[in-house]
Amino acid sequence: MRRLFKPLALLLPALLALACQTEPSVLGGSDTIPGQDTLGQDTAGLDTSDTTDPKDGTIVDDTGDTVDPGDTVDPGDTTDIGGGESLFQDKVVLQFDLTIDAVDWKALLDSILDCEQDMCGATRQYVSGALTFHNPWTKKDETISNIAVRWRGNSSACLPDMNPRIGFKISFNEYEAGRRFHGQKKLNFLGTEGDNSLMHEVVAFEGMKKFGLPAAKVGFAWVRVNGGPGQLHPMIQESDDTPYIEEVLGETVKGSYFKVDGYCGRPEFDEWEEGVVPADLTKIWEPKAGTLPEAMTTTLIPMLKCFSYADSATFQACFEETVDSDLWLRAMAVDWSMPDDDGFALGGKNHSIYFRKSDNKAVPVMWDKDAAFRDSYCSVDDIFYCVPPWIMTVPAGMDRLASEYGPSLDGLLVMYATTVMGDSFLPARVEAWYDLIAPFAAQDQDLQAHAVGWYWEESVQDLRDYIIQRRVDILDAVGN
Repeated sequence: MRRLFKPLALLLPALLALACQTEPSVLGGSDTIPGQDTLGQDTAGLDTSDTTDPKDGTIVDDTGDTVDPGDTVDPGDTTDIGGGESLFQDKVVLQFDLTIDAVDWKALLDSILDCEQDMCGATRQYVSGALTFHNPWTKKDETISNIAVRWRGNSSACLPDMNPRIGFKISFNEYEAGRRFHGQKKLNFLGTEGDNSLMHEVVAFEGMKKFGLPAAKVGFAWVRVNGGPGQLHPMIQESDDTPYIEEVLGETVKGSYFKVDGYCGRPEFDEWEEGVVPADLTKIWEPKAGTLPEAMTTTLIPMLKCFSYADSATFQACFEETVDSDLWLRAMAVDWSMPDDDGFALGGKNHSIYFRKSDNKAVPVMWDKDAAFRDSYCSVDDIFYCVPPWIMTVPAGMDRLASEYGPSLDGLLVMYATTVMGDSFLPARVEAWYDLIAPFAAQDQDLQAHAVGWYWEESVQDLRDYIIQRRVDILDAVGN
C-alpha cells in the first residue's frame, strides 16, 4: 500500500507550531489512595470546555417507527439493580470483590486458551458467581448474585510471557434475562496483552470520543477474586449490547448490528456478488444485539454492493448513501493516527457495523484498542502502513477508500493530530489517569514485583512521550 496522502502546504506552518507546544511536566502521583468523595460521572476524558459539535451519528429514533426484521426491542429490560449512577467515570477507581466457587474458579482457569492450538471458535465457558460493588456514592456494598463470569480475549488469555493477568467478562443477564447493574448488562475487566501501562485502550477510546466517534465508556477497577490480592484493571463498556446502543449510539429502537469475526477473519468489503444471501456472510459478519440474519438484505448487503462498482463516482454515491461517510473516514483517520495495527482501518479487525434505525446508514463501532499507540509492526518507509505480519495487507475495501477519499483523510489526520493528540488533551489525559490510579498501582503486587518485566511508571511515561512524538511525525508526513 503506497502512501496516498497529499500535501497540505498552506496549513503546515500553523500545524507545526501547534505540534511544538511546550511539554507538560514529568508524571507525578500521590502516595495514598485518594478520597472517594470527589466523584464525577461519565466525564472520562471529555473536554467540557470544548464547544465544537462534530458529527457523531447520535440520532434518537422515533420509537413509534415500524419494527422490521433488523430492529430489536428489549421489553424485558426493566430490572436495573444498584441505581442509576454510571460505573464509567474518571474521578474514582471502582472497587469490586468477585466470589466464585473454588472448583469453578479452577475450571475457569483451566479453560484458558492453548496458544498452540487453533483459537478460532474457541468456547469461553461461563461459571456462576457473585459480585460485590463497594459503592462510593452511597458508601454501601451492593452484592449481586447469580452472575456469569468468563475469561475474555484470545492471545491476551494465552500468552503468560506477555500478560501477567487475563481479563474477565462479567454478565448480569446471562442467567437472568433482562437484568442490568447500574445500567449495564456486562462489564469488561481487561487483561494486559503487552500493555504495561494499562492505559492504551482507555486513552484510545477517549481520543475517539473527543474526535466525535461513538466510543465505549471507560474507567478503572480494583478487583479481588475470593478475597485474594487486588488487581488493577481497565474497565470498558460492552460495545455490542443494548446499553451501548442506547447510551452511545442514542437509539431506543435498535437498528441492525453486525460484528466482525475479529480474531480469525476479516472482511475485504468485496463479499457481495449476485445471489449473495445472509447465510453466505454470517461467518464474517455475526449478527449481534438480537439482530436477525435476514436484516442483512436491507443493510449490510446493499453496503457491500457499493464496493463492486468500478466507477469512482458510482462507488462514492453508493457509499455515501449507505454509510455515514464522515464517521467512517474519521474512524480510518483515528486508526492510522494512533496507529492500531490490529484495528478497523489497517487490519480490518476488531470492529462492528451498526445500521442506525433512524436513517439506515452504517456506523463503524471500534473495539479492542489495546494495540493502539504502538508501531511495532509499522513499515519504516511509511508511518501509516502499520499491519502485523500475520495480516500482511490492508483490506481491499479500506485501501480503495484511502484512494477515493485521500484529501479528506489528510485533513482528518491533521485535525486528529492537532486537536486530540495535542498537549491539552491526550497527553494530559495520560497524566490525569496516572494521578488517579497510581495509589492502586502501588498496592498491585504484579506491578510492584515487576512481573514479567512490568515497569508500570516507565510504561506510562513511554505512552505519553509516544503520543507527543507521533503528533509531530503525522504532521510532518502529511505535509510532505
